[in-house]
Amino acid sequence: MLQEREDLGEHELYYFDESGFSQSSPVPYAWSPIGQPFEMTAYSHSRRLNVLGFLSRAGKLVYHTSTEPVTTETVIEAFDQFVAQKDPDTFAIVVLDNASMHRSKAFRRKRLWSGCRIVCIWSTYRLTRRSLT
Repeated sequence: MLQEREDLGEHELYYFDESGFSQSSPVPYAWSPIGQPFEMTAYSHSRRLNVLGFLSRAGKLVYHTSTEPVTTETVIEAFDQFVAQKDPDTFAIVVLDNASMHRSKAFRRKRLWSGCRIVCIWSTYRLTRRSLT
């Protein structure tokens, strides 16, 4: 329904999420050819880069980066950046997951973003192995 209304021009639809990248892998396994051990240079002191992004179905991407841990304040900064670049006359719906920082009191107070038309919808969908088949 949200996608159909977006197609009719009633609003813009964005999906929001965070991800982190680092040169030191927290995953203790990797692919390698049979019979050849996997070898990788260790970067134990590299900084983690967190990327918070808004992605539309049309492929429009608005992102915010941080080398600090992602907190409610980091999410609010990302939303502030998104609101600043968005057309103030366009209604936007942002779908985000149910992470604690998205449900915090500070985020819920801020989500009305003065003078901006934006609504957040928390998704309760959980990806499971069964849903992938």
